[in-house]
Amino acid sequence: MRLIALLALLPLLTSCFSITVDPRALLSSPDGAVRVRSLPCDARQGVSEPDAATAANALDPRAIHVLTWNINKEQDAAWEGDLARFVEESDIVLLQEAALRRPLRDMVERSRLRWIMASSFMFGAEDVGVLTAARVAPIEVCTLRAFEPLIRLPKSAVIAWFRLTGRGRTLAVANIHAINFSSVDAYRS
Repeated sequence: MRLIALLALLPLLTSCFSITVDPRALLSSPDGAVRVRSLPCDARQGVSEPDAATAANALDPRAIHVLTWNINKEQDAAWEGDLARFVEESDIVLLQEAALRRPLRDMVERSRLRWIMASSFMFGAEDVGVLTAARVAPIEVCTLRAFEPLIRLPKSAVIAWFRLTGRGRTLAVANIHAINFSSVDAYRS
């Protein structure tokens, strides 16, 4: 029944959103601007080794607080208050189904979090996808996008690597909005 309803709405939905040819990565800039780039994971050159002199730009491996939330395009009534509370207690924030609207950007930037978003698609003029924000800037990031086999709706992911204080290794964090209607093989890819 849900599939029939979804198929009936498909023409309406397709007139509202667009999918870019190349996956879009949106990055915050210190000046408040948003930079749009392509950062595919298959073109990754490798992660640089952490530098001991940059401990201020590293996460404390003894206590990393992570929030992950499918924020449902900020449609729930109390999302702003809830997210504001959660963000204050988090070092890394992973949001799925984030719509890059001004209220979300303002909240994340007020909290002094650096962020990157992997856009799944554009709904009107707004990017919708996964957003990774953190108290420290990642040393490297890349993005992925895959299409659901049945309805061809794109899903995205951000992979980010962070320095760890006093460690010679990095922490890789994957923020994934996974494929729904599919086989195990689609999840593996």
